Amino acid sequence: MAATKVKLLEAKGSQSASGPEYDLRYWVQVSDRFADGPKTCIEAVGVSYGDPYYLSATEQDPNARCVNVSADPVDDGDYENYYVDVEYRVPETSDPASISQPLLAPIEESWSFSSANENTSLDANLVAMVNTAGDLFETPKNSNRPVFNLVRNEIAINQNLWLAVRDAVNLNLWRGFPALTVKVQNISCELVYHPSTVSGKYWRVTYSFEVNPDTWRFRPLNAGINQIAPNVAGSNVRMPIFEASGDPINDPVPLKLDGSSMRNAAGNLTGVPFLLDFKIYPEIDYATVFPFL
Repeated sequence: MAATKVKLLEAKGSQSASGPEYDLRYWVQVSDRFADGPKTCIEAVGVSYGDPYYLSATEQDPNARCVNVSADPVDDGDYENYYVDVEYRVPETSDPASISQPLLAPIEESWSFSSANENTSLDANLVAMVNTAGDLFETPKNSNRPVFNLVRNEIAINQNLWLAVRDAVNLNLWRGFPALTVKVQNISCELVYHPSTVSGKYWRVTYSFEVNPDTWRFRPLNAGINQIAPNVAGSNVRMPIFEASGDPINDPVPLKLDGSSMRNAAGNLTGVPFLLDFKIYPEIDYATVFPFL
């Protein structure tokens, strides 16, 4: 059983700021009202979701894509004659209909800022903020960090990759960003049905990355309320740092590389405070795990 007649009844078009729009109406007659139906009629017209607008060699527009195909009986109870309506328009970039082969679509990119609140003892140049007696200042800091999203259509999702890269930082230069400044913020996906793929579906995957120009290493100021210093026996041990009054200090002071206090008995700094460096996130070669980005 099949469609016996297909005829174009109406063809309308318009132009607007969003681009061209076309609407076609076909009349389709089927041979068996019990065996055939809307699916047979839609297949007889030969247009699928995502297809470019095409009527003839001179009547076509590759920018407009099919965004809807519907089939309805001409009259209630008449299941031998159907109207098939086909709508075309220029889709938004994120619309799956934007390309008839979505797996060949280019990667989409978007940018925004994320906001992080923290306390810091470092100025904008990562230099310790101390007073003339070597005491540290601490102040709240709001940091706006760039976040960029890369959206890619994929035939399947790789869950093992997701687990391997969660919270991972770029070990090397990647997409123009210095090493250790980009971190995987999130990966999300949605299932999209599309007739062009073998399985009739694909995944629209969004990879989100956050950029920290100061790197994603934990870099605290080398400071504390304890120090490494000789005891009465002459052995270097960990002990409190004392005020001139003999009382232990309550606020951290910068420490030297050997762990001793950088503040002398007169209360003056005897060196330049410096940062420690700790790896707290996995550091991987992004070029290896994200060759498709």
